[in-house]
Amino acid sequence: MMARTKRGRRAYSAGEWGRNRVRVFPDPKTGLYQIEWRENGRRLTRSLKHRDWSRAKRQADEFAAGFAGPGP
Repeated sequence: MMARTKRGRRAYSAGEWGRNRVRVFPDPKTGLYQIEWRENGRRLTRSLKHRDWSRAKRQADEFAAGFAGPGP
């Protein structure tokens, strides 16, 4: 058996470091996209429950925009 490369394993990040950084990536087991962000130093992950790459990127952008909110 040949070693498998990480073909098609892409991740997309939106937002700014330390502020509203979010990342979407496919779950290795299910292939469903997950969204990951930090809250109070904790890493939180939620499933987006679909396999649509462009939709996942759009959701990450929207999430980052909403997550930043109006600044202080």
